[in-house]
Amino acid sequence: MMRAKEIGLTTAKAVTLAQQLVNRQKTKYDLIDEGFRRYTYNDREGLPGWF
Repeated sequence: MMRAKEIGLTTAKAVTLAQQLVNRQKTKYDLIDEGFRRYTYNDREGLPGWF
């Protein structure tokens, strides 16, 4: 874990994600897809009342 902190991986989640990327369990496209949530663009301002 000391080596992980030296290269900037400070949390257990970051270390786990790095291991998944290195072991090809996840791809960069998986990360992009997981970054978009269902409610990301749930902006209701400026919409008509019936919408």
